[in-house]
Amino acid sequence: MEFFEKLEDIANAKAEAMEGMSADGVIILNRDNKFYEHLRSKATTHGLKKIITFGAHEEADCCLVKYELQDFDSQVEAVINGTPITYHMGTIGYHWAITSLATLAAVTAVGADLANAAATFAHFHEPDGRGRVHIVNLAQGKIILIDDCYNASPISVSSAILKLSELYTAMKTSSRKIAILGDMLELGEHSENMHVGLLADLQKHNVDKLFAAGKLMKHLYEKIPVNMRGGYAARSEGLIAMVKEQLQNNDVILVKGSHGSNMDVVRDALLNVSGTEEVKNTKRREQANAI
Repeated sequence: MEFFEKLEDIANAKAEAMEGMSADGVIILNRDNKFYEHLRSKATTHGLKKIITFGAHEEADCCLVKYELQDFDSQVEAVINGTPITYHMGTIGYHWAITSLATLAAVTAVGADLANAAATFAHFHEPDGRGRVHIVNLAQGKIILIDDCYNASPISVSSAILKLSELYTAMKTSSRKIAILGDMLELGEHSENMHVGLLADLQKHNVDKLFAAGKLMKHLYEKIPVNMRGGYAARSEGLIAMVKEQLQNNDVILVKGSHGSNMDVVRDALLNVSGTEEVKNTKRREQANAI
């Protein structure tokens, strides 16, 4: 948003990719996105007739029917171009379920095997910094850490807070939900409102404590209820001692911020508190349950 006047301008910039496509090209669009009709119109204008949609919208070609947690993993029920299918994902996160539909839309576009493609999601886990989950062993007990510090935008932070809540539910014995957030950058004149706007997600998902770093996140920190305040620092490294001092057994913790906010130093400090193990997929499926 720092470089555009309005969101529609960003949608138009994304649509510029269509200008270089041949008439037999395929466009895959998120049916849930508010700019769907706008982008579909752009595709039609450029003579692109093959459009595949995905999302939770009932009219999506690749439609999410059901998403449910299974410990640290999840199961997705969907209809892919008229074919009902159920598959396992080796991670949790509603946004990953939606993204998997976009992947399967691409699979069908190139004529690949749908069932085999869906089966591979059982082996999926996030790259470093993109939501990977770690169990960090403390002197007494453990914490669960979501490493999502590679980048941040209002939508991705909202999705990460939802994942924090989902993981808390999956753990069953969890203590608290803790968000450690750094500045979201490149938001221009909308920055303050977009940071403060995260309060709604924090409250909706009953986050217990917020630790915030950066001059932009300070706007949010000053708006949250006093009992939710864990600590604030101008720079990310200033949070480390505060967070460590307040850790409790079975805390579920999210670390997220734009790359330039350097939230990776907080992540690294927490991963090195004691012993750490990456959460492995608890299940494996040889193939999807294609019906």
